[in-house]
Amino acid sequence: MAIFITGDTHGDFSRLLPAAFHEQRDLTKEDYLIICGDFGGVWDGGDAEQQWLDWLETRSFTTLFVSGNHENYDLLRNYPISQWHGGLVQAIRPSVLHLMRGQLYNICGKRIFTMGGASSHDIRDGILADLGCGTGELTLMLTQAGYDMIGIDQSEEMLCVVRDKAEQLGLSGKLLLLQQDLLKLDLYGTIRGAVSTFDTFNHIPDLDTAIANAAFFMEEGGVFLFDMNTPYKHQKVLGENVFTFEEEDAACVWRNHYHPADRRVEITVDIDYRETGEHFHEQFYEYTYDLDTIRAALEKHGFVLEKVCDGESFGPLTEESERYFFCAVKQYTQLEEKENV
Repeated sequence: MAIFITGDTHGDFSRLLPAAFHEQRDLTKEDYLIICGDFGGVWDGGDAEQQWLDWLETRSFTTLFVSGNHENYDLLRNYPISQWHGGLVQAIRPSVLHLMRGQLYNICGKRIFTMGGASSHDIRDGILADLGCGTGELTLMLTQAGYDMIGIDQSEEMLCVVRDKAEQLGLSGKLLLLQQDLLKLDLYGTIRGAVSTFDTFNHIPDLDTAIANAAFFMEEGGVFLFDMNTPYKHQKVLGENVFTFEEEDAACVWRNHYHPADRRVEITVDIDYRETGEHFHEQFYEYTYDLDTIRAALEKHGFVLEKVCDGESFGPLTEESERYFFCAVKQYTQLEEKENV
């Protein structure tokens, strides 16, 4: 009998594929894989989630997990509780078991005590801002999840799309939409947190000012979650490359030109629509910021960088990571900063 330990799967069990976890070929159901927190396999109850759980059940080993600070406890409570190896468990599948908190188990001749949980930066109250919300997919999802949302974008056309979607979802009047440039951000009060996705901050030529503006309105303990494209992506993946995409109704040509002196990539997109004969053309720049520059700007304006990881896999950064994902926490409100000056 053997015990293997991992953690923070967050519903992505690809690390358990035979190509990565090759030891499983010699295991039986009397061998155990323990996921120490943030299992994420009981999250939304969707079809994809059920398929992953069924797949775990087909593994040669038994999967055990301890709950972390990112679990859907409302769903977990629906599973019956039973005794197993001296402690209480919830059987998600016959060989996928939730080891409940505060229990003492006898597994493979070892005494294992489960604690579970951790401090979390989850936002429980206050206002959350989506900086550069675009067509509002994330803004609306978070509104549906119960957050008080402000969607901010400098494009009125994008905000019109958000309004239409909000009306269709019955969310009109439940969120605030503001047409603003993030370099001139002006909110009506403080926010508890901010999100920004799809490399919004790469489109801003003055990163320091953009982060300073977000920091100005952030409360102490406020959480800032955002992603950015890496220098590797700008220089090596986009670089001087041309990408073509063919669909039934349209053809797209995506051209890139990297300017090393200006540390920015020039992007040109042309789309031809076959049925209508319409042509769409757009040209814009993404600015390149390395990790040290981003970290320095965050710290300068009162954030502590709690975590940075690969924005695609959410694992450790590598030299070939194409996207950063950041979690930064504000250490003081702006009023406190002024009082200390």
